[in-house]
Amino acid sequence: MHTSIENETEFSDSLVSEWILHEIFNNSTYLETLSRVNNEKWYSDYEVGLLISLVIAYYNRHHEIPTTAAIEGNISYLAEKGRLKTEPSELIRKFNDITTTHIDIDQDTVRESIELFVKKSGLFQCITDYISAKTDIGNSKKKNVTFESTYGEMSKFYEFRLDNDLGLRYFEQFDKQLEYLMNPDVRLKTGVDAIDTWTNGGIPSEGNCLCAFQAGTNVGKTLFLANLAYNMLKQNKCVVVITMEISALGYGRRLSALISGCNVDCLAAYHDELEKNVKAFKEEHDKAVLIFKEYPMHGTTTGEIDTYIESLKHDGVNPDLVIIDYLNLLTPSFCNKNEQQWIKVAIVSEQLRAISKKWKIPFFTATQSSRSSLMDQETKLADMSQSLGLAVAADLVLGLYCFTEEEDVVHMNCIKNRFGSKNYVSRMYRVDKNTLEPMDIGDSKSDDASEIVNPIMTIQKSAKVVEAEKKTESDKIVAEQKISVPSPKSSPLSSIGNDEFELF
Repeated sequence: MHTSIENETEFSDSLVSEWILHEIFNNSTYLETLSRVNNEKWYSDYEVGLLISLVIAYYNRHHEIPTTAAIEGNISYLAEKGRLKTEPSELIRKFNDITTTHIDIDQDTVRESIELFVKKSGLFQCITDYISAKTDIGNSKKKNVTFESTYGEMSKFYEFRLDNDLGLRYFEQFDKQLEYLMNPDVRLKTGVDAIDTWTNGGIPSEGNCLCAFQAGTNVGKTLFLANLAYNMLKQNKCVVVITMEISALGYGRRLSALISGCNVDCLAAYHDELEKNVKAFKEEHDKAVLIFKEYPMHGTTTGEIDTYIESLKHDGVNPDLVIIDYLNLLTPSFCNKNEQQWIKVAIVSEQLRAISKKWKIPFFTATQSSRSSLMDQETKLADMSQSLGLAVAADLVLGLYCFTEEEDVVHMNCIKNRFGSKNYVSRMYRVDKNTLEPMDIGDSKSDDASEIVNPIMTIQKSAKVVEAEKKTESDKIVAEQKISVPSPKSSPLSSIGNDEFELF
């Protein structure tokens, strides 16, 4: 058995086949996973394919890894029945050689090579079986091979993963838990004080999360997503914006206003100032990267998003955040095209979260509220349009809503939160008409849950909010009388501002 190859990045199928035999005989986790998909047709080496099938057949029958003696017995039985193409002694020798020789390659490389082998072998098998079924009309056994069944079978291989991780031993590895809790880099700050407070410091920087704004038409989904990208750039992060409703250049127009501070409607007239300010921003944030990728509406699959991120990685681009505007315009990979829309949205949500976990990149998107909640009421999880599948899959859902009597004011509430409690006071944002930047102007006065706050911490308001409040008569009275901020027991109100935490 070959155990090492120098200066090689892609290994031959025959070598990977031997790795498969070695791993399933020595690793019950790999054996369990591969037992669900294996096919003898995949292997160019007949003997290795037969040995793999013998190990898997024994496992499926007895639910345990076979002993060497059990495999030798099966080989002898097949020889007696005349079903071997080689001498049994040679087959037994080959089995022992492959399964006992150490693989001098790191385990991640072995795992990735096996995954790639199974994916391409399985997908090729699905395609050839479908073509064979459609061309061999007289074969009644192949009539059950339909496009839908083939599509479903392909999804099994497309999503195939090997997982040899037995999990975190909490008590024995508590040092890892402490390191995670104490490491500020595990959280990616959104730059929106309310969101960073509600999520206890930001969304997970290592991905495995799907976050979404939920709002009606023209409330501010794209506006808040664009502001999120701007906030990331100010932190020298790499942001990829995938847009399907607005063109890439149209999205760039919004970011140009935010980055330069120029009026969004006068960018052409002030192009010299725009160019100067953008260059100055880039000099100050030299590691910031912003990429717009435009896709057609309702014609883009989650698989294309996955492939696109892989292409970016190969090109040396490592996104810190992927923004998708917006989720309802995506089509799921490996789904019946005639499936109902609510099922498609649910599958898209699950697949996006899986891609976030695969590439270790947090995803932020948006979704449409139902028509009954377009205006003049606080948005709730039940108002989610087309499917509650996103509500189940998403880790964080933030509602945006407006009231007709409040011009250029958007309210934001937290309606689902896996990173903390969702029982916070909603926030109000006044939209700057020049740059389209949402400015935090304080707690929402219309919030029914205004008596419920974060039980752990409160955050001081930003200087802009404090200055605005001082203009009101009530704040003047409070300032004159030097009334202290009430404790949580007497009045459990909290405010949200910068990242200065005050413990109770």
